[in-house]
Amino acid sequence: MFNLDVVASEGALAVAPREDSDTENLEEAAREAHHCGDFENAEELLEEAVRIGGPNPRLFYNLGLVRAEQGDYEGVIDALSSVSPDDHAALALRGLSYERLGKLDLAREDYSRVLGEAPDDVDTLVNLGTLELAQGNLDAADRYLGRAMRLDGAASWQYADVASAKGDHGEARRLLQIALDLGERRAQLDLALLDAADGQDSEAETRFLKAIEAGATLGRRQFSTFLLLRGRVEEALAVSGEGVRDEDEWSYAPYAVALERSLHHREAEKYRALACAAGDSEYVEEGPSF
Repeated sequence: MFNLDVVASEGALAVAPREDSDTENLEEAAREAHHCGDFENAEELLEEAVRIGGPNPRLFYNLGLVRAEQGDYEGVIDALSSVSPDDHAALALRGLSYERLGKLDLAREDYSRVLGEAPDDVDTLVNLGTLELAQGNLDAADRYLGRAMRLDGAASWQYADVASAKGDHGEARRLLQIALDLGERRAQLDLALLDAADGQDSEAETRFLKAIEAGATLGRRQFSTFLLLRGRVEEALAVSGEGVRDEDEWSYAPYAVALERSLHHREAEKYRALACAAGDSEYVEEGPSF
């Protein structure tokens, strides 16, 4: 999906030209706070810069960026309510925000505007392609993600999802291996899921462990799910428990299921509630699945 780290150079806020010293000082302080991961303070500083400096596309874009990094997608849309048609980064960021809020038609519209002016924008091709894939529009997804891969081989990671959706696991595996060879470590988890789907459990287990070692966001969750589906409850409890200790919210649901199956009902109820609060109620209600 859309990568916030590439909307400005190396994830930094866009740099201001020399101008009003008060606004410039606020922006500099915001950049420092952003660099240190203090997004809330960066947002407050940018809001003050906007108040002092007036309408400024760069300020609004930077404000949208720090709000996106805090998950405030409504706030992003508010900051970027008046975007110039040639401001591709701002349009793409607003499109991402619409997508995260489930406003897919508006997201598609912003992504399409970007591609109308910059048809080789790989990140937007990937965003629009994955959106179309999620909607079941395979031809459109194939078109956008295929173009992204031809421009940047690392996008073979996302293009593999099209092959998987078409049931061509061999092609999906080939594309994921290309991505892995190009340094896209996240492809390891998708290869593990393909191995699991094809009944290659030993290979899947090895890949799940490599994915966790590489820091895959859903690594422990998916490995725990794999273990639960194989009836290996105690191992699932151990793997998801590591995630819980690391405060990984994606581990709460498999941990709750593993606890329930281990007859630790009271503890299971606690983590079921935490999983639901994290927006993961479907897993605990319907059970583990990929």
